[in-house]
Amino acid sequence: MPLDLGPRLPPSQPDEIADSLQTQAKNIYHNMVNTFNRGSKMFWNNPNATPQQIAVSLGSNAKELFELHYKLGQLISTVSPTDILPGTSVIGQFTMNDDGTVTIIQPTPEPTSTPEPTPEP
Repeated sequence: MPLDLGPRLPPSQPDEIADSLQTQAKNIYHNMVNTFNRGSKMFWNNPNATPQQIAVSLGSNAKELFELHYKLGQLISTVSPTDILPGTSVIGQFTMNDDGTVTIIQPTPEPTSTPEPTPEP
């Protein structure tokens, strides 16, 4: 007597499940990449507020947000670091403070050199 393995799935069902799983995984990955890149640009290149103004508005939640964003970037970079270049390329310098706030470090402007006048003979 043959062993009864119970009801069998139609041949197309495993393929449909596999396709669905692949689509979900790719969608989640692309959403994470878009969220990382959009978040970086929204903070660092926002025409409506400076990074420091946004950091002040985040208050003591800023450090946690920065840490989560960093960890998301780390995860994505294990798959494809180039996918987050649009986001990482705009990130400036900052300090995370013990009280949960973040302070933006303004870049020091390059000194402009004024050409010295040529002495007349």
